[in-house]
Amino acid sequence: MAFLGKSRVTGAAFTLMLLCGSGAGAQVTPAAGYTPPDDTPRIGVGMTLWPSFTLQTEPNITDAAGNSVTATDLQESVRQLNQARAELASTQRRLNTALNQISMLQDQVQALGNLSGRRPRVLSGGELTDPQAYIGPPGQPARRAWGEEQAIGAPDTHQAGDISTAWASKLPDGGEEWLNLEYSNQVYLAEVRVRETYNPGAISKVAAVLPNGQEQTIWEGVTEPGEAPIEKVFPVSGNVYAKGVKVYLDTRRVPGWNEIDAVELVGRDGTRQWASHATASSSYADPR
Repeated sequence: MAFLGKSRVTGAAFTLMLLCGSGAGAQVTPAAGYTPPDDTPRIGVGMTLWPSFTLQTEPNITDAAGNSVTATDLQESVRQLNQARAELASTQRRLNTALNQISMLQDQVQALGNLSGRRPRVLSGGELTDPQAYIGPPGQPARRAWGEEQAIGAPDTHQAGDISTAWASKLPDGGEEWLNLEYSNQVYLAEVRVRETYNPGAISKVAAVLPNGQEQTIWEGVTEPGEAPIEKVFPVSGNVYAKGVKVYLDTRRVPGWNEIDAVELVGRDGTRQWASHATASSSYADPR
């Protein structure tokens, strides 16, 4: 890379020309109507330049940090920049390929899900199961994984997670769902205790089911999400005589399945009961 420096004049030749009129002679009177040429004496000046150029093979410049920069440095920087651009383009191509592969895998998983109609989920022991599998404590009738019958009796889901020994609705975020529980003895209610084991915070209403089948709202509102497993306590005011409880959920409030392991009924006489029968708006064990 060549740089053109400032031009400087190393030599010049000057030619001075003195032009003078002709010598004095006899004076002639011009004829009438004739204008003689201008013969005023004058001096003419001319100049001839021979410029000289300086050619630099290395630039005499510095960068912003004050470091001297040569043509070789600039060429190396350009080479590195071009190499970086090529590597970036190659990385972009690999990324696009990976994204396409992920999309294909997602399509395959979706297709498998459509064929089976359901997805496997985790049993309490950690193994995978089909949602229609029957499980239960030894010596007791088998229950469907995530069926509403999982809410019968005392809690048996002892850790947080998407575990099949708790009730789960058919869809994770489908809107309003409910779990209806019946108990052996009818009592004046003091408290209702709901044990949530996965994605708590979706309960929207708790109602007592009266002997005539009508519902009486005990509580309605928004519950704060918490760390599962968690027991939500709903005090009952007034004289509410019942042997059933209905728990409503708005599953859109907390993403994912909102699972309930058990619901305890506490009487004003101090008695405590676990549900003996359960029905639900839906369950993950339902056919699809």
